[in-house]
Amino acid sequence: MKIIGSFDFETTQGKTISNKICVRAYLICVYYYKIYNNTTTKKHFTIHFEDMKDFLRWVLSNDCVLYVHNLKFELSFMLPYFIKYKLKYEILENTSNVFSIKLNTSFIRDSANFFPGQTLDDIGKTFIGLGKIDNNVIVPYDYKANSKDIEYCMRDCEICIKSVLKYFSLIMEVATQIIPPENHANLHKIKNKLTNSGIAYHIFKLTNTDQYPKIDYDTQAYLRSSYFGGLVNVKKGEYCNVHSYDIVNCYPSIMLQKKFPVSAPIFSDDFRFLTTHEFWAANFEIYDIKVKSSKLPTLLKKNFMSINESITQLDYLNTTLCNIDFKMFLENYTFSKINFIDGYYFTQAKNGSAIFGDYLNPFLSYMQNLKSSILTADENEKLELSNKRNILKILVNGLYGKFATRSTTDDFSHFICKNTFVVKRKIISNTYKESLDIYYLPFAIFITAYAREKMNDAVNKVGFENVINYDTDSIKTLKQLPPDFVSKSMGSWDYEFTADNMKCVSPKFYAYKINDNYTFKIKGVPKSSINKISPQFLYTNFNNGLEFAVIFKQRVVGGTLLTNSFKKV
Repeated sequence: MKIIGSFDFETTQGKTISNKICVRAYLICVYYYKIYNNTTTKKHFTIHFEDMKDFLRWVLSNDCVLYVHNLKFELSFMLPYFIKYKLKYEILENTSNVFSIKLNTSFIRDSANFFPGQTLDDIGKTFIGLGKIDNNVIVPYDYKANSKDIEYCMRDCEICIKSVLKYFSLIMEVATQIIPPENHANLHKIKNKLTNSGIAYHIFKLTNTDQYPKIDYDTQAYLRSSYFGGLVNVKKGEYCNVHSYDIVNCYPSIMLQKKFPVSAPIFSDDFRFLTTHEFWAANFEIYDIKVKSSKLPTLLKKNFMSINESITQLDYLNTTLCNIDFKMFLENYTFSKINFIDGYYFTQAKNGSAIFGDYLNPFLSYMQNLKSSILTADENEKLELSNKRNILKILVNGLYGKFATRSTTDDFSHFICKNTFVVKRKIISNTYKESLDIYYLPFAIFITAYAREKMNDAVNKVGFENVINYDTDSIKTLKQLPPDFVSKSMGSWDYEFTADNMKCVSPKFYAYKINDNYTFKIKGVPKSSINKISPQFLYTNFNNGLEFAVIFKQRVVGGTLLTNSFKKV
């Protein structure tokens, strides 16, 4: 017998013990199903604990797959016990996310990786029509759980596992319709994936069995320096009559309509390959760079946080560009001198439809059919159909990034700090893993480069001086795009709306008004915090240094202390 389910912790406020702030999980609830012979029971089971040791003992004695929404938080309460009792555990994590924990034969996974940016309340209402129970209570360190606490915590567990199971059920239903029957036996592996891009790649490999060259570590490192994300920028200020456009199915359209290299990269320090081969990535030294008037600054550099910054003027730059970015550089910039250093070129290429068509076309067709069905469906059917369509959107947009997966991972060690008794971690190694060395990086490089090219074409149609905001596949401008440049066909720029007024502060931090309807985009601030403020008041004071109610997290003895705080933006 196996178990699949979800758990959640209810935690206390801090208490000062021996001059140290301490917290604890005073309630752990588990909502689960049993699996016999690969069949999940319809009946659910529940169990709750008031002691972490009892919960971990239960996990270790069962063969479980347990999900929790925001594993990083729960892990902070479990790690002290892992270390204190010398439990054998494996954590799959990077510097910002925790993906899974292995304890004996059990696995703990983060459901938030399937529903990015969504709260439990969001996914519950979306996937199963069930929301959280209101019980926003702050409790002291020595608090004992009551029946109301258990009901509240168990509801969170129920929402999490039912939404995850519903999510996988919908994916399986859709995938069986596009994957050849002979590959259906491998579909069950989807349920072992930890991210949407992992699911997308697994389905892609079941529809495309072509083998692409394995690229050695050093060559990958070189090529990766030419891999940039989307173009993002905003001009701070207040504007009237702002026109908004976005690209219809940006990445899927590129993957189907463009051409891509498929061969092994070949190194050369002979500059002539820049003109004799269609696809390449090369390193250059460039002097006295300056963006031309009305042109988009497409040249990017990564800052110390690996965030792309657009270059408008620079005395000197050493950079690696693919052929698409190099073409835009010549179009948009002036410079005094450029030196070619070396690079890699590709000898073979294919149309994207031959590479990605068997994966994307059925999904896109299914999405279109669902869109038509939603228009005539009743309310209950609309929820189900909308869920399917949202999952399809995730899968068609989530594939390209998987090709940029690094073949190295950071390995961490966790320890209890002798001075603070708080669990800390440090990188002990950056390890090459052959199991990750299966992704063909050039796909990611050129897909994102083509997206930047689309943005460049749009900006140059209206002039950079008229563009106030652009973000990967969307643009907001004071001048309308030409009518022949706009359509609803895949890969085209589609008109969204014209805002009466728009206020911009920084990338992903803006607001606009259409008639008496307000829309706010404020990165790092939950929608629930935004919704607590009158939209009229918020819009009027949007540029004046706003404060929002947020939850502040602090690592302390025993776990993470949550306190109500304010964030000024």
